[in-house]
Amino acid sequence: MFFKRDRRQHEPWVPAARRYAWSGAVVAACTLAGWLMLPSFELANIAMVYVLGVVIVATRFGRGPSLVTTLLGVALFDYLFVPPRLAFMTREPRYLVMFAFMVATGLIVGSLTERLRVETVTSARLSAQVDFERQRSSLLSSVSHDFRTPLATVTAATGALLDTDTPLDTDTSKQLLNAILHESTRIARMIDNLLQMTRLDAKHIQPNLHNQYLEEPIGAAAGRFASDLASGRIQLNLPDDLPMCRFDNDLVEIVLVNLIENALKYSDASNPVEIEARVCARVVRVDVLDRGSGIPSAERVGLFEKFHRLSNARSKRGFGLGLAICRAAMQAQGGHVDSEPRAGGGSTFYLELPIVQEIV
Repeated sequence: MFFKRDRRQHEPWVPAARRYAWSGAVVAACTLAGWLMLPSFELANIAMVYVLGVVIVATRFGRGPSLVTTLLGVALFDYLFVPPRLAFMTREPRYLVMFAFMVATGLIVGSLTERLRVETVTSARLSAQVDFERQRSSLLSSVSHDFRTPLATVTAATGALLDTDTPLDTDTSKQLLNAILHESTRIARMIDNLLQMTRLDAKHIQPNLHNQYLEEPIGAAAGRFASDLASGRIQLNLPDDLPMCRFDNDLVEIVLVNLIENALKYSDASNPVEIEARVCARVVRVDVLDRGSGIPSAERVGLFEKFHRLSNARSKRGFGLGLAICRAAMQAQGGHVDSEPRAGGGSTFYLELPIVQEIV
């Protein structure tokens, strides 16, 4: 729903050639920028310029041109900047690691971008054009804002690891690698949210409904935040006798992951996020409770709409898709998700699923 795919059937070779020509132009621009940076910057910083070029080409022109940009960029970087210059060889393993990182980043970015473009084409056809334009504008604005910080962290950490002038001890290296892993996971989760939203909007997902117990998706969702669970920041309070419900295990896990992530994001680290479950009439209700600043009454309208952001969320990363995904996923399987103020401060987000009668 968010982007139009640029690869069409029976497309003439001229537009395709033009896209590949643009990839060459981007590599040339990156090379010029790297040459100007050479006297003052480390090679790791110049390598990041080529990675940025791959991101730009992948976003605009797709996987094929991004692959060309990756390979051409690595070749020029090796030939022009890596000692010995003007030769396709290097005697230092650290540069081989740098080349591997550039190629891997180019392939991953190109594949993820192409995957996103393919997944969204069907839903784009089902949307009204005015709605498509509005959502695309909102998404691009969010992407440019929310990807900047994690990408900057990954770039800085990678540069520090590749900087041989400042040797790092084992603990520092481990911290930098953990930072890269954490931010990469965050980027993957944001992309996952985009893909889940497009699938749910286009009715691509047919719920795989089974009679089962909620303990499994609750435990799996909490396990996605292993460090918070181990430290006690996430606390589970589940009874032993929850009745069986009919639901899609994966969709319920997606809902709970989004609710838990929001609770962690908007509450103080000193206050635990609590996950409780209980029977209410003919449904099982699962609560995710936090002690954050709460949601003003005036801002509850449209809370579960796409791209809805609270006034106290402007400094937080995210596309404003998480709660919309929760609502669509619960509706797809006959459940319900909502929010209410929590007594004593904070918010309660909860989901409800109908109880099924067990056959004895």
